Amino acid sequence: MSKHFYNASEVPDEQTWMYEDVLPGGHDAARALLQNYSRIPAGDVDAHIRRIRDELWNDRLLDLGTCVGQALRQLTHDGADSSRLFGVDLRPEFLDIDYDLFQDKGRFYATLVAGNVLDPADANLTALNGRVSIVWANAFFHLFDWKQQVAAATRIVGFLRPGIRDALVFGRHLGSVEPKESEDRGRTRFLHDQGSFQRLWDDWSMWPRWGCRFRVTATRHGRATMLCIRTW
Repeated sequence: MSKHFYNASEVPDEQTWMYEDVLPGGHDAARALLQNYSRIPAGDVDAHIRRIRDELWNDRLLDLGTCVGQALRQLTHDGADSSRLFGVDLRPEFLDIDYDLFQDKGRFYATLVAGNVLDPADANLTALNGRVSIVWANAFFHLFDWKQQVAAATRIVGFLRPGIRDALVFGRHLGSVEPKESEDRGRTRFLHDQGSFQRLWDDWSMWPRWGCRFRVTATRHGRATMLCIRTW
């Protein structure tokens, strides 16, 4: 398959019956509260309610290194709206077979993109810029050296919605009680503890550009470390 950008969002959502675009009547007391307490003009109440509603349900998740999209299928099976899910993988052949594997073409509406997050010139990934609020990057950062990790983190921040606060980047990675470079099959990678990973996300080249800072938390699980990064 020559085109490695997959978007099924144009397929009609089978759950549209759960959504009403026209606000229902019969809620005069609630409207009066917004007008009299919140001082919202009567003609602006409907638009205000729609805006707040859209913000409430506006989270979108990106699975970085999605492979055949198995984590996205699990989220969908658990009740997530698949049209709000995104996946990226370096290997386009994985995205060529995922619908055949899971037999869900026409009912799985995630956007799947083949691209290289370490390459700032990869145009395939620009379609994801500013789209998501949650990034699942599992077993990912420990594959790269410090410079490559900074490049990946910078690209991840670009995927986040502009101006968002409390965005989340999380995943389990190999760590080290003493942060260090490690050689593995001829490749150099950097293993973190919480402090070194915080320093990576504090890199001066990232946060001024995006107007936010990052707070790292970590939980050890044997040799692996669950790392969570939130914007603030």
